[in-house]
Amino acid sequence: MKLGASTSTTSPGSKKSFAHRSRPCWAPLTTNTSLGPTSIPLRPIRSLMTSTSSSSPLAGPYWRSTSPLSLRRRERTEAASSLGKEPGSGSPPAKDMTPGCMESRNSLLISEPFIPKARFESLPSHTAFLLMLECISRNISQPSPSVKAQQKPCSPREETLSLSAMLKTFLRILKGVGPLWPLFVAATILALIYASMGGVSVWTIAPFMKNMFHTETRATVHEAPIQPPKGPTEVLKAKLRHYTDSLVLGRTPQETLLRLCIVIFLVTLLKNLAGYLQSVLMAVVEQGVIKNFRDRLYAHLLHMPLSFFHNTSTGTLISRITNDVTLLSQALRDSLIGLFRDPFTVLACLVVMVILSWKLTLLAVVLVPASYLAIRRIGRKIKKYSVRSQEGMAEITRTLEETISGIKMVKAFAMEPFEQSRFRRATGRLKRHLVKFAKVRRLSSPLSEVLGTASAVLLLWFGGRQVLSGGELRPEEFMAFLFASLYMMQPIRNIGNTYSNIKVGVSAAERIFSVLDLKTEVEDEGTLEVDDLREGIRFCGVSFAFDGGPYVLRDIDLYVRKGEVLAVVGPSGAGKTTLVDLIPRFYDPSEGRILLDGVDLREYRLSSLRNLVGIVSQEVVLFNDTVRNNIAYGRPDVPLEEVVRAAEAANAHEFIEKLPQGYDTVVGDRGTNLSGGQRQRLAIARALLKDPPILILDEATSSLDPESESLVRDAIARLMEGRTVFVVAHRLSTVRDASRIIVLEDGRIVQEGTHEELISEEGPYRRLYLRQVK
Repeated sequence: MKLGASTSTTSPGSKKSFAHRSRPCWAPLTTNTSLGPTSIPLRPIRSLMTSTSSSSPLAGPYWRSTSPLSLRRRERTEAASSLGKEPGSGSPPAKDMTPGCMESRNSLLISEPFIPKARFESLPSHTAFLLMLECISRNISQPSPSVKAQQKPCSPREETLSLSAMLKTFLRILKGVGPLWPLFVAATILALIYASMGGVSVWTIAPFMKNMFHTETRATVHEAPIQPPKGPTEVLKAKLRHYTDSLVLGRTPQETLLRLCIVIFLVTLLKNLAGYLQSVLMAVVEQGVIKNFRDRLYAHLLHMPLSFFHNTSTGTLISRITNDVTLLSQALRDSLIGLFRDPFTVLACLVVMVILSWKLTLLAVVLVPASYLAIRRIGRKIKKYSVRSQEGMAEITRTLEETISGIKMVKAFAMEPFEQSRFRRATGRLKRHLVKFAKVRRLSSPLSEVLGTASAVLLLWFGGRQVLSGGELRPEEFMAFLFASLYMMQPIRNIGNTYSNIKVGVSAAERIFSVLDLKTEVEDEGTLEVDDLREGIRFCGVSFAFDGGPYVLRDIDLYVRKGEVLAVVGPSGAGKTTLVDLIPRFYDPSEGRILLDGVDLREYRLSSLRNLVGIVSQEVVLFNDTVRNNIAYGRPDVPLEEVVRAAEAANAHEFIEKLPQGYDTVVGDRGTNLSGGQRQRLAIARALLKDPPILILDEATSSLDPESESLVRDAIARLMEGRTVFVVAHRLSTVRDASRIIVLEDGRIVQEGTHEELISEEGPYRRLYLRQVK
């Protein structure tokens, strides 16, 4: 797709239900010769003189070649507004294509037949200057490239982040640079070189213009009368002019032009080389920071307590480690480069402008505070509507997650129309929020353009008067000043975009830090190692509540001897699973303590304690890996022979051998390629291979068909041999052979004994048993 200076093209397309839209993209003219890399859109120039012949070089247009404008893809990845506030939010990102126009590198082709040097020399100097002035002044209002900052999510509390809070968070982000600091410093030095060369390229405009309009050589410069400079800036300007003349002036005008071209080429080459190297180094730093964040966040999540995962949706957690880190990466990609390159470039241009004319420079910065205030106000509104957009996206991702995970139920109840209606309502709300967001977002570019045009008009008026009156500013110096101011406009806009990018990165980082700052699971302050259960486990006055809520367990006093099989029964919500979850310290008691061989569990190292415990639950967890690796989970170096023996003991070897690749067969996501009984037997084989002295069976046979249950029961019987076993069950027929049975109601032990003892007396156990028998 090629776009000219006034072409407007709309490319339909879609990606994940969002439209790819494009707006008119303007191709600013960028000179590749003496004018440096300044972006100046040029239109046909008409002569300011009253009469111009058809053969005049001023009668025709400047020609330019326009290269294709590429549309930069914009990804919007959405996340929940805050942890725990939007359950179900955050699933893998939905993407939107937001238009962004990259400046094309166009070449200004000025050939001899159109602008012969002799004809310029024949014009009065002020006329030639005015012609060049019109070249700029008539075209400074072309649309600028679209704002690069992406639409990012942020949480409600981030809307009011102060500048100091943003700076604090950004500095915390930079701490992730770690051992990459040398690269970071080198990239900063390269940014200084890039900015300095930009200033030099602007400075060379003055001698180029002077060489074009005046035939100057070393001899003519030495013959010119010398006027003493006035003021420090005039002294500095005179010295720089002298150094420049000594560098570029030759014996003939042609030699001077050749030297100028060589200098401009070398300056441009050095500048772009420094810019490229800085971008590469910053990319290395950026990816290092992002890897550090991903690794830290994943490690932190692994050590969070189970209550955290119960209270936070899976989609939100996935969003933190994927979407938010991606947002941070994209923000760093733009801000780390622009944060150093653009301010240095602006500073270099300001230095050149002050040297040329401090009065005009003072005038040029008059509108800067107004621009800052306008951009800041727009930024606040952007964050406001961004929050609402993310809430809408969170609702959509939650709806998608619920519908896809429960698609069988949706189809079973013929609820497709209802779910479609619910999804349409959610997308409608998101559309309204995004339209409001776009209105505010699109305002930044035209507003900055208007402010820039106002500044340029003032410069043209006051500077032009100084030149025309023969004052302290020469025509070529004023041209250099104008080019410096125009060259500085894009970096200034980039600084505004960088500020937006930093806010986006800070918003994503705040959500990441909201996880990293959370307290991890039960404190692992123990120092003792334990490799076996020698006596037993004792619960001493144990009570437990989740995060300050109502008590789930109350005053549990219980002793389980080594080798004993303890069954825990009771109605749903009685606290059965919570009781056994205290043994591997998934939670710590709110009151009381638990002793293993007379020692508080908190005095043992957490990893050492958990190596003693094996768990087989109703919901079998299998990973998308081979059968062998799932059985050997936790023992990756175990020989295949031991894996096979464990599978044989779990009655799993026979069906494993029938799989396409046997033990190397991938079981699928969560073991979807296997039946429920097969998954359960793999879990038992895993527990057998671990060979733990303490075994927890949590409803291990509750959802199996009779044939599978028979095989699993036989495997469990082998698994229980010689171990201390805690059996959680609803079906009392599965616990008849237990050494002891305790009955929980409302978190309290209300009965205790063997099956025969409990069935013979009136109580909850008898009522449960008779209800199940009927």
